[in-house]
Amino acid sequence: MIEQDKFASAPNEQLQMLEELMGCDGFGPLIERACWDIERRLAAALAAEADGDDSELGRQAHGISGIALNLGLRLLHQRAQALVVCCKGGRQPEVAQLLRAFQSTVEAALIFLRDYNRSRLPPN
Repeated sequence: MIEQDKFASAPNEQLQMLEELMGCDGFGPLIERACWDIERRLAAALAAEADGDDSELGRQAHGISGIALNLGLRLLHQRAQALVVCCKGGRQPEVAQLLRAFQSTVEAALIFLRDYNRSRLPPN
């Protein structure tokens, strides 16, 4: 729950700005697409780690890093970048440790994004 609290501790100004720019009709699908892409990339990263493929793991982390940066999810971006750098350096023990922290942050970010998206919908 600590990871989730880091996302929920302050309103995400970048998400609010994106929503204003895109309008309600475009923003919800954008967030859902981002969540889908993050989940897909996380699964691919975990598979790459299981295969010992640091290059692919780094590529998937880099993709998540870009999504995080675009949505203003700084903690996720920082954890993804740390993983990318570590994968390039071939530091396998560190890669495994960073991947666990990264996975936890991804999961918290997905909860945050979906909660944020639901909070903007009118009540039924």
